[in-house]
Amino acid sequence: MVFSSLIFIYLFLPLTMLIYFCVPVKYRNAVLLGASLIFYFCGEQLYLLLMLFEITLTYVSGRLMEKSKGRIRKAILVIFLILSFGLLGFFKYADLLHLPLPIGISFYVFQSAGYGIDVYRRKYPAEKNFLNLALYVSFFPQLIAGPIVRFETVRENLRERKLSLEGFESGILRFCIGLAKKVLIADRLFAFCTSAGSVSEGGMLLSWAEGLAYLLYVYYDFSGYSDMAIGLAKCFGFSIPENFNYPLISGSFREFWRRWHISLGSWFRDYLYFPLGGSRAGKAKHIRNLLIVWALTGLWHGASPNFLLWGLGFGVLLVCEAVFKKKEKDQGFFIKALKHVTVMTFTVILFVFFRYTNLNDAIRQLGYMFGKGAILNKDGIYLLRGGLLLLILSFIGATPVIKILAGKLIKKASNRLLEPLLKGSVIIILLTFTTAYLVDGSFSPFLYFRF
Repeated sequence: MVFSSLIFIYLFLPLTMLIYFCVPVKYRNAVLLGASLIFYFCGEQLYLLLMLFEITLTYVSGRLMEKSKGRIRKAILVIFLILSFGLLGFFKYADLLHLPLPIGISFYVFQSAGYGIDVYRRKYPAEKNFLNLALYVSFFPQLIAGPIVRFETVRENLRERKLSLEGFESGILRFCIGLAKKVLIADRLFAFCTSAGSVSEGGMLLSWAEGLAYLLYVYYDFSGYSDMAIGLAKCFGFSIPENFNYPLISGSFREFWRRWHISLGSWFRDYLYFPLGGSRAGKAKHIRNLLIVWALTGLWHGASPNFLLWGLGFGVLLVCEAVFKKKEKDQGFFIKALKHVTVMTFTVILFVFFRYTNLNDAIRQLGYMFGKGAILNKDGIYLLRGGLLLLILSFIGATPVIKILAGKLIKKASNRLLEPLLKGSVIIILLTFTTAYLVDGSFSPFLYFRF
């Protein structure tokens, strides 16, 4: 089951909300846990047991660490991490038995591991309520593709949370925006990429347009899911962190990764980069630490050498920025624009390795992008005519322009009656259009489900 399915939107979600808001407060966590397990079971019948094992392992390890000291405490953490990451590594990288990858395993294992490390560091006491911890790991809005939520972020929400009509409306609106980003934009961009990729030697310009379209597709697909997760969590009274902050406006690679998949970047920063010494251990170790983090970031996405090259590519670019960093001065429009174009160009190039799991396919595509064949042929002209407007509007939509304009519109219409009416109208319009596309069968699964 996925968020962008009619069964989820018009059956599972309304039924879950109806039960959730009707039962007494003390049973609401149980309702959400039950809904989360059913949600996961619909997609992964057998692997539900694997997730329950990880939940139990996390709970028991946390309680044991809290009661232990010294070497025993450290040994428990090491065993817990070996078992957790061992499971992740077996299913994700071994490929010996050609087993399908359990949906969401990269996300819930990282959440569990972060919780265990924090308990070991005595950042907070281990959770005594098994149901609360199980809900934290399996919470269906962010179970499948994040954001990766820290336990400290939702710890108080698991015990007590305030619900309001305003918060519910805001959550539904955020969900509908994310749904529209996925169904109305991401799926259209993916269709353009598929068409462009099916044209052999469509020309250099078409290859670059295809590369940009794929980057935009990943952004809208993944940020759309994150919007839906954040919105649904808000409907149930939970506050989970933002995962994207307009990364395509970045003027440096460091800024790009502070804005893109924020929860994963912060996880690696706090649980790997800083423990290795970060930037405080000297230049050589700083470079080493960056490359280790980015190699593992690439491997987190999969065992393909292309993911490793994708991660190391960004690692090298970040090393170059760190080594040749100069003091920031007031920069004119031209310099800022040049830096932005540079970041986007290298990002589009590196996402070619993200798209193709086969190295030869990635190299062939890069060859087309850098002049192998014609600049543009008839097929390329035809596809660009049909997709250019989509690319332009999608790129504009990936900047804060629409948010700024919407904010000004709401500010002008700032009275207590008109603002809810305006938000309600947007919800109805977005649901109508996305439902029409879903009924028509225009659907593709979320990209990050395979991670």
